[in-house]
Amino acid sequence: MTDDLRNPYSPPLATTPQFLAKASQPAAKRPISAWILMALLAVLTLSTALPALRMGWALASGARHVTSAIGVVGWLAWVLGFSTLLVATILAIHRARPWSRWVGLALIVAFAAIGLLRTDTDQYPNDGQRAGAAIAKMVVLPALFVWWAWAFAFTAKARTYFARPPADSD
Repeated sequence: MTDDLRNPYSPPLATTPQFLAKASQPAAKRPISAWILMALLAVLTLSTALPALRMGWALASGARHVTSAIGVVGWLAWVLGFSTLLVATILAIHRARPWSRWVGLALIVAFAAIGLLRTDTDQYPNDGQRAGAAIAKMVVLPALFVWWAWAFAFTAKARTYFARPPADSD
């Protein structure tokens, strides 16, 4: 039955047993994997935004040794825009927006790709340590990222957390 054809003598939807049962359920707790991702994104935000703000302050205070002001302003806009997107992602995960589940999963996959594809420039004193580092990079790190991605997006707790209606949607 559509809302337009609803019986005018029936009680409002907010008083039906189904609505009251759903409304009385406790809110889903945030998974630990979401806390870890939000903490990592906060550290990443601070590590990118603070140097950009310091550079902007130096430019605003009259630094005359800049060779390309347009390049620096473009870099500042890029870094501050990136930091803004990170903060928006943190807030979306905190507020359990359904789309933030997939954005967070994409970020975890990006972190994994960066961890796996970066070049190893470390010098090891012997072959045993070199082999241990290779095993850690090629086996342990991917296993941890797969577990983190699964815990963030596909466990029952995560699906319940991201499926709940947002608190500010009223």
